[in-house]
Amino acid sequence: MKLKEFPEKADLVVLKIRRIMPYGAVADLEEYPGKECFIHISNVANARIKNIRSYLSEGQLRAGYVLVVYPEKKSIDVSLRRISEQQQKRKFEDWKREKKADKLFARVCESLKQDFKKSYREIALKLADEFGDLFSAFENASTYDEKALKSIPEKWAKAITEQAKQSIKISEVVVKGDLILSCLKGNGILAIKEALKEAEENPNAKIEYISAPRYRIRVSAQDYEKAEKILSKLTETVIKNIKSRQGEGSFEKIKE
Repeated sequence: MKLKEFPEKADLVVLKIRRIMPYGAVADLEEYPGKECFIHISNVANARIKNIRSYLSEGQLRAGYVLVVYPEKKSIDVSLRRISEQQQKRKFEDWKREKKADKLFARVCESLKQDFKKSYREIALKLADEFGDLFSAFENASTYDEKALKSIPEKWAKAITEQAKQSIKISEVVVKGDLILSCLKGNGILAIKEALKEAEENPNAKIEYISAPRYRIRVSAQDYEKAEKILSKLTETVIKNIKSRQGEGSFEKIKE
């Protein structure tokens, strides 16, 4: 759930094409109810477009890159060509997880007779910050019971665990974050590849290129604590490796 009214510049958004015109298209922003965006024909694809309907159709779901936001005009311009296929796939995956988590959290609020929006701010955002995203909190509760949710009140931990066990069956947990890597000395790309090599070879880890200078690292394990330790060790190693090659590196935990 997005608590802010509008997306921000450079955000990735999920949209549904509503109306197509010769010079562009209007789409509804799926994560921002009641908000729409405009996609100019020049931002639909990298190729020269003769017929926009060869690329878009009404009702089509796409992921886009926010170019500019004018809150006072309620106007948002989005580009479809500024987002890679890999980024689009990842955005859809994250969006689907977010939708599932919101549904589960809504059921928890209903069972506790609590206001959804107020509780989302007080409980859900705290869990999303701790686990990387809200759905990951439900996954951990399903596997490790309410003891995995020590940071929230007991009644919430119990209710979330009960809902998680009813709805989610998993065999492992996933933790993730973004490595920010750069190297201006010599062959910088090669230096980054070498710095990532050890992490990429780890069977518990998966590295995805997002866009310079970000690389997303996901670590899976049956134990949340173990996954966090692996993630911490690998990120420290990558940062150490890139610095040894006269580059710069840092790590950011993902917050939704």
